[in-house]
Amino acid sequence: MGKPCFISYLDRGILKLTYLGDDSYVEPWGRKEFLDEVKNNRFFPQPKPKITRENITAHLIEYQLNMIGKTTNDAMKQVDWFSEWTFTQKQYELFRAYAIPLIKKTFRCNTKKATETFDFFDLQFGLRLKD
Repeated sequence: MGKPCFISYLDRGILKLTYLGDDSYVEPWGRKEFLDEVKNNRFFPQPKPKITRENITAHLIEYQLNMIGKTTNDAMKQVDWFSEWTFTQKQYELFRAYAIPLIKKTFRCNTKKATETFDFFDLQFGLRLKD
């Protein structure tokens, strides 16, 4: 059937597919080329699991790793991944802009509480910023 993958980057006609598994890798595609392959049934969309209170932490960890082209499988293979992998300031701001509304929706709380929850998550599980 093929290898499972997801779109980890999309901008100006370029997208990056991150393939999952033991030998995960990132492959760049042109938007038109990708859409042609979708029409030819090479790629099949998969339903995403609903994000709940029980799985939001794992989802946010996976999401931030995907932003830098990594997966949790990559993190399990590399011992010192936390000290080596970093975010840029722009990636951090994009992640924060994604995470806070998701926390608000999942926990049904206000912006202040969602921001506090995100800050706690970032202290515990967030990637470091590049110097």
